[in-house]
Amino acid sequence: MRSVVACVVIILGAMSYHRIVDLLSNPRSLMQRTYEMTL
Repeated sequence: MRSVVACVVIILGAMSYHRIVDLLSNPRSLMQRTYEMTL
C-alpha cells in the first residue's frame, strides 16, 4: 500500500503544476489516466 502512495507522489511530482491543476479540476480525466497508468 505504501509503495502505491509513493508511485502516486512520483507521478504527481513528474507533472507540471499546471497539469496537476488540470487533472484535479477534471476528476474523470484523472481517473482515466490513473487507470491507464495501472495497465
